[in-house]
Amino acid sequence: IFYNQQDDVLAVPNFHGDTLELIPMGTTGIGQIDQKKNLNPITYPNPFSDYLHIAYQLNKAGYIEIGLYNLTGQLVQILDQGYRGTGLHTLNWHPAKQGGEYLQPGIYFCNFKAGKEAVTIRMIKVD
Repeated sequence: IFYNQQDDVLAVPNFHGDTLELIPMGTTGIGQIDQKKNLNPITYPNPFSDYLHIAYQLNKAGYIEIGLYNLTGQLVQILDQGYRGTGLHTLNWHPAKQGGEYLQPGIYFCNFKAGKEAVTIRMIKVD
């Protein structure tokens, strides 16, 4: 995943990785990357089914944690955690089978924590 700040566009590889999709940042629900904030996450696509692209920009290095929560606030899965340097970080998550059970369709929250900053993005899982 690559962010073009001049055009405010995110280039995301498709599911098979053979082409790039150009996504205007205004369509992600987050808007432009805010250089004043340390943590600038996005998730794509939303709604999602078989895969989810997660990208976040860190302006300061530090410990991060990305957790997926259900509507009742229960932690479903830690998607990423650990020390990360500055810059753009990405991961592709495939929610096929988590802890022996398939992730059910519904509303989920992806919570990003970096230092004292936290951002939550609402996501919808479909069949």
